[in-house]
Amino acid sequence: MKMLFKIIGKVFLGLIVLFISVMLVFAWFAKANSKKHNNNAKTLKSDKVNAKKALVVYQPSRGKLTRKIAEQIAKGMNDAGYEVTINYPGNHMDKDISKYSIVVFGSPVYMGQTSSVLSDYMKSIKDISNEKILLFATGGQLNNGEVDKMEQQLSSRKATEKVEFKNGMKDESKAYEIGKRIAENK
Repeated sequence: MKMLFKIIGKVFLGLIVLFISVMLVFAWFAKANSKKHNNNAKTLKSDKVNAKKALVVYQPSRGKLTRKIAEQIAKGMNDAGYEVTINYPGNHMDKDISKYSIVVFGSPVYMGQTSSVLSDYMKSIKDISNEKILLFATGGQLNNGEVDKMEQQLSSRKATEKVEFKNGMKDESKAYEIGKRIAENK
């Protein structure tokens, strides 16, 4: 009987250690969405004279997926003739985005949550009356209306398009096509 209690105690202790480990991993992933990044602005120049401008703001993910999706959307818009600025959200960014014809906001989703840093930036924008707004989220389990929750940060403004990327790197060509299409549609 004493041996049985020792075994049960070790199993119980093992389950507690496993539970704590899983919670730490979840916390590590969730922290990625609240991590503030410095200015990382990149501009894709256009060959067109007086090209329209687009802005892509995204919270980077633990992997490279959200960055790759944002870059492909930007490349699609750039190939359609736009000058595209890509950056991370944060206080380093201008709150006046009125010079952009298209604005894209993107976030990874961890444990059903989008980026709080991106959300804070979206709320801080003075005037969000841009012609077109594209919202996107990346993640394997997107089923809680995460992109709809992002749209709520736009006040009364509705997004032109909302996209969920669930298929990892397979979605890169889809992202390029979406960027090109939103830039070409008048």
